[in-house]
Amino acid sequence: MPGSDGPASRPASLRLGTVAALVTGVVYMIGSSRPFGYDASVTVARFVATPSLLDALRRQDVFNNHVLFSLAEHVVYSLTGSRSEVVLRLLPVAAAAGVVGLTAVMAARRWGLVAGAVAAVVVAANPTFAAEARDVRGYSMVVLAALVSTLILLSLMRSEGDPSLPRRAAYVAVSAVGVGVHLSMALVLLAHLAAAVAHRHPRRLGILPMASVLMGSLFYAGVAGTMLAVRHDPRFRPGFARQLLSALGGAQGRAFIGPVVVIGLVLLARDLRARVALATLVVSIGWVWLVAKPYFLYPRFFVWLVLATAAAAAAAVARWPALVAPLALGVALAIPAQARAWGRAQVPNRRAADVVAGLHRPGPVCSLGASLEPLDVYLRTRR
Repeated sequence: MPGSDGPASRPASLRLGTVAALVTGVVYMIGSSRPFGYDASVTVARFVATPSLLDALRRQDVFNNHVLFSLAEHVVYSLTGSRSEVVLRLLPVAAAAGVVGLTAVMAARRWGLVAGAVAAVVVAANPTFAAEARDVRGYSMVVLAALVSTLILLSLMRSEGDPSLPRRAAYVAVSAVGVGVHLSMALVLLAHLAAAVAHRHPRRLGILPMASVLMGSLFYAGVAGTMLAVRHDPRFRPGFARQLLSALGGAQGRAFIGPVVVIGLVLLARDLRARVALATLVVSIGWVWLVAKPYFLYPRFFVWLVLATAAAAAAAVARWPALVAPLALGVALAIPAQARAWGRAQVPNRRAADVVAGLHRPGPVCSLGASLEPLDVYLRTRR
């Protein structure tokens, strides 16, 4: 490919990935002692730091509980006996570091070290990915599942004859874990199914995404009733598409990152499977937005799209290295806004809990709406 420095060797790509993962892990842990965010506070109080390991599988608060993530965090809590913010943030940050490192490795092996570094930076500097991965939420874990399952599927497509049973089992297991963390993983598997149909041997691969959705859905058996009872929201959200695009590029840097990603997507779309998968994602997300209209709909639900933006950016830079300049400018514009809030509490729940705990009065404490929910994890330590 003109302009590319050529695919990197395995040792070189592994070194790049290791450095990217380590840097991401260290940087993401800065300010990790800050109070939990709103959703993380509810997660820890109701599904993680609880008496029973099974609470993660049988309790739900609308859609707050990322079931398998909460279960994994409960294991951490059970082993350490700690509900420390630092300790409980280790798992999501480790998953995020794995995403960045593996993205760097795979992009470098295909397009070269520069493209691999670009892909890693695009993921790690993404404001939505960074914000969610730095709190006790399951988004970084579902992105890791989406990445690993996609790589396994690509290896299955490259294999001659029937794919080996261990690799097929690995695909189903990883994908099912992703579904068990967050139901939006089902859209990733729908794109996998579409790519498998576009492949020359669809029947041997198409069953795998369907089996993954089925297995992953089993983890919701104990909470399905609560989730199904949530009413739909008939309102149209006209700003959702803009919010999603902003979340993928960063509000400050999307004007520079966006065009490079579009160029890369055009390059990737030369492959029929990529073209079909991308079209499937666009249609399925559009269906969720315009038809399903769930009660809660946030861009972070689709944070795994950052993998597509990273691949597109890497492909574009590999073809035209000069595109590193607008990408670097876009990232540079996006980082300061994040850095200002890096160690800042999303909600002052720890301080507010101190105030509430100091009220020596019998009876309930008054609050506005759901303002008492994020205090629960800190109030319980004082009971």
